[in-house]
Amino acid sequence: MITKNEENTYTFEGDFTVENIVDLYEEITALDIKEEDFVIDLTSVNRFDTTFFQLLISLNKTLEEHDNKVLISGTLSEDIRDAITVLGLGVDLPGEMERFPLFEILKE
Repeated sequence: MITKNEENTYTFEGDFTVENIVDLYEEITALDIKEEDFVIDLTSVNRFDTTFFQLLISLNKTLEEHDNKVLISGTLSEDIRDAITVLGLGVDLPGEMERFPLFEILKE
């Protein structure tokens, strides 16, 4: 589930695995987000797998075509930080943020 708050941050809540990734894809494509950066908060993500990150990578590529990007806000769980590192999407999180090639981490 995705909810938008007053600061234009989209909060992802729940499980994001291959079993429900199509639902998440449909939720994201229903949003009109190409005209601005897509700020997401992953604090409430419980479970995820590589399909979740594949979808975010695809979303980021689409946004880059419009000179925008995916930005991550909030506190990342240890599991998400580990997955980002293992998948080669980032190095030494939450330190070296400038070396994070896919997303830009926003400070709280």
